[in-house]
Amino acid sequence: MDGYSAGAQEFLDHWRSLPRVGLVPHIRDYLDRVAAPLQPNVLILDVVSESRLEVRLFGTRLADLTGQEITRTNVLENYPEELRAEVGLACVTMVKRPCGQVSTRAIRTSGGSLVAGSSIALPILVDRQIPGAVVAYTELRDTIDADGLMIMVQMISNRQWVDIGAGVPPA
Repeated sequence: MDGYSAGAQEFLDHWRSLPRVGLVPHIRDYLDRVAAPLQPNVLILDVVSESRLEVRLFGTRLADLTGQEITRTNVLENYPEELRAEVGLACVTMVKRPCGQVSTRAIRTSGGSLVAGSSIALPILVDRQIPGAVVAYTELRDTIDADGLMIMVQMISNRQWVDIGAGVPPA
């Protein structure tokens, strides 16, 4: 994963070390074997549909930086309107194919700064009658300048699919 953080690689390695059902670990195994140093930067989303991604867990570092606790909300509300369909489709693709995705994103902090971060999102199985869930790790890097919009995620770029054994969607 060229250009992505050591933390994102460590998260991928941890995810790959978990027991699997087919190609994907179950959330029970993930939660029983949490990589404690990474967990404050983790987000778990229940993928209900392309328009509903319910936050199951929002790591403490993410909550502290953004000044928000968004557990049990639709995470898409924290994206600009023009990104919501694309993000929803990517999450559904990750759980159905299955595959992962790495990206760079700009995140608004509670102090109003815009910070660049590297994220990796990977599918995880759940018991609920939904397509599945996505577990994501985000490592914040550099402060960047931007306008004063208070939407948490301002931009996503440099997206790349991660092949976990089932191939990746066509570009």
